[in-house]
Amino acid sequence: MEAFLGQVGTFLPIFIQILASAVAAEVQKRRASATPELIRECYQQRALGPEFRSCFEDFYERLDRYYAPDESRAAKRVLKELAVSIEPLSRSQLLGAYAQELGDSASESGFDFMLTWLSDDFYICANQAGQFSFKTMWLRDWWRRYHVSTL
Repeated sequence: MEAFLGQVGTFLPIFIQILASAVAAEVQKRRASATPELIRECYQQRALGPEFRSCFEDFYERLDRYYAPDESRAAKRVLKELAVSIEPLSRSQLLGAYAQELGDSASESGFDFMLTWLSDDFYICANQAGQFSFKTMWLRDWWRRYHVSTL
């Protein structure tokens, strides 16, 4: 159970449901126990795999639905930077990516609004040092797998 909950990370019902479904299917298929190794494998190969991709695709698509085209492009760039980074990133690092993406139309106030929106929409969070990361490991891993190379 500890390995399972550790792999889920943020205890959102959808994460628990997807991983439980993947683990249960593998346990039944292999006629094996749910070991920590099997749980990690199910997370990497099944939960983040094509079988459940559609469960998270809305996180990408809603940026185009709810943000203006330039804001969407800049938000995707910021999320890409966060997805590929092992460590949280500073505001100035993200501002640099934002400004590079938008060029002359970039503004600090627009950037601050975008950070607020991404935080309110549960994409990102700031730590006590004011550095940013994805709010959930799951969304970061999913974003890294499916959307880093497309941007």
